[in-house]
Amino acid sequence: MAALTPESGRLSPAFLATFLGCTTSAAWTLDLAQMQGRVAEQSAVMLGSGDPAVLPVTQRFRLAEVRHYVRRAARRLERFATDTPIDLESEPCGHCGKCEWRVTCEEAWTASDHLCRVADISRRQRQRLMEAGNSTLTLLGALEAGRVLGIGAETLSRLVQLARLQCRSADEDRLLEAAE
Repeated sequence: MAALTPESGRLSPAFLATFLGCTTSAAWTLDLAQMQGRVAEQSAVMLGSGDPAVLPVTQRFRLAEVRHYVRRAARRLERFATDTPIDLESEPCGHCGKCEWRVTCEEAWTASDHLCRVADISRRQRQRLMEAGNSTLTLLGALEAGRVLGIGAETLSRLVQLARLQCRSADEDRLLEAAE
């Protein structure tokens, strides 16, 4: 499986596609082996480029090279599926602009008054604020002079001011909607 290596410290899309394809193929082959009573030596994944003019590439691999990983990953997935946390909350990330769940997440963030709605707030600042008991935009906007461990006084003051402005703007929007 020498072809499956990270390039320059990052996993390339081709690497990920090959790895996921090999893992899926190996899992399917191991399930098939249980039914047949015999393990295949090799498996293959056919990878396309998305361009219909380019023929797909077949990547062959030895199952012995991925078998233990696949079994471990399958056990972890089964444990996760049986004990799925119910209080999961989405967090903004660099992929949000391309994600099909963006609208759903934004609606949930608005409904929960999520701190991510404060302009220019970082994930670390949100974590620090939540640790200090300020878990919503409204709570941050209502914060009087205080300190939050790990956030400088000027930065905290700016975040509080931004939260107040956003709360005021949301209140004005609700009043306008009610007047219509």
